[in-house]
Amino acid sequence: MDLNKFIPNKFRHLPNWSCGKNFLLFRKIHNIPVLKVEDDIVYVFLDLRIRKEMVALINHLDELDVEFYFTHPDFSNPGEEWNEKEVILHYFRCWSDSKFHKEVRKIEFDFIKNLSNWVRDFSSFELLKLTYDEFLKVVNKKWHDYYAQKDVWDYSEYIREEFRTLWREIQINNIL
Repeated sequence: MDLNKFIPNKFRHLPNWSCGKNFLLFRKIHNIPVLKVEDDIVYVFLDLRIRKEMVALINHLDELDVEFYFTHPDFSNPGEEWNEKEVILHYFRCWSDSKFHKEVRKIEFDFIKNLSNWVRDFSSFELLKLTYDEFLKVVNKKWHDYYAQKDVWDYSEYIREEFRTLWREIQINNIL
């Protein structure tokens, strides 16, 4: 399969993109694997260090109407063992990043549908529920700032509200 077609159009002229054997690489100080094709399934190593390029790649793959799934960047190393829970956690971590969240919403990509499709094909719904409950505690975690005399959260109110209703959206996507 020709991996050059997966390079976003606005980046085609840049020398930062290259193709390996089954990998599409982006050069930022060193080559970062961003995409892998294995058994005619496209996996995108969702790396938020190169957020702009990732969003452009997601938009381009969506326009090409290619079915693809996200995975953790660590799994680009052939020595790493595939872990379903880590992939689901990585989906949630990326979705909780407010900048990435807004950019994905801007390109109108259905990130949660992609997660539901990945769980349907590679994992179990029970593991998704357990991981969601675990990550929801992290998102809603707050601590009291005694100096300012107020409660402080690590995530914005928008992200907390999004995660509060996320399970319903996952269930709807799972039914459809």
